[in-house]
Amino acid sequence: MKTFKQNCFEAYTDSDLNEGKGHKVTIGYFTNQADAYKAVQGKGVMGSDGNVSSHVIDIKIFENYEEYIVVSDEKIKQIALGKLSEVEKKVLGLI
Repeated sequence: MKTFKQNCFEAYTDSDLNEGKGHKVTIGYFTNQADAYKAVQGKGVMGSDGNVSSHVIDIKIFENYEEYIVVSDEKIKQIALGKLSEVEKKVLGLI
């Protein structure tokens, strides 16, 4: 698995273009801020411009499906273990 960070600009709008009371809808991610602003022109609430925000996103690229399954299973295991108290982990023989 390859992991890297990417600086980008998220162009987004609202799912409710009448009142702006919906959820965020991503239009796209751009490396150039000016391009992100071009993408949101006229796509916001009541024809206004949408929004742009700056992010650093983590990107994971898997070599194959099997590698993805191993990482996914490990994540599920960590979430499940996080729900147990230290006493419960000890009783189950996990520590």
